[in-house]
Amino acid sequence: KINSGFFIDDESMLGIVRGSLEKFWDKLNSYNKTLLLDGFPRNGEQVDMLMQFLESTGYNFNIVFVILDAPDTVVVERLKNRIVCSNWMCNSIYSLSNTSVSKCKNCSMPLIKRKDDNLNSIFIRIESYRKLLNDVLSKLNVSGFKKIVIDSSKSINETYRSLINLLRLECNFHLSNGGNNNESIAK
Repeated sequence: KINSGFFIDDESMLGIVRGSLEKFWDKLNSYNKTLLLDGFPRNGEQVDMLMQFLESTGYNFNIVFVILDAPDTVVVERLKNRIVCSNWMCNSIYSLSNTSVSKCKNCSMPLIKRKDDNLNSIFIRIESYRKLLNDVLSKLNVSGFKKIVIDSSKSINETYRSLINLLRLECNFHLSNGGNNNESIAK
């Protein structure tokens, strides 16, 4: 089903998110950190499920939902050109449009095309995403959680800078290591 462009079911998705959250739960709660979520929730039901889960835990940290938005033509082009590391533990992402390497720079494993990055699957994902986005946005508005919408049609560096600037303005956000890599921790 996923290879055809459909999303995984809500329960499985929440299980993945819950498992990831539990790894960092103590750090998030004890230091009053900010959790950034991108790509989740994908529908209104997932918003409700996440809110119920968080309320049952008595969480004590900020949550900001990041919505990366780009025109469909940009999304299609990027996904058509996406290749990934075949090592699922590494999972590095590359683009055919700006790389000529055939092996991952991080682990030296071969780069492969994802099965779901074909035009039919891409169009199904975009259609589903656009259909469900308004419900997600309205439920996030009601929930009181912060959300930030970023124009991600620009380069990765420009999109990253826009995100960091908006987080600084709207969430009093700063990076503990100056923002020099992807392992920055939000405070």
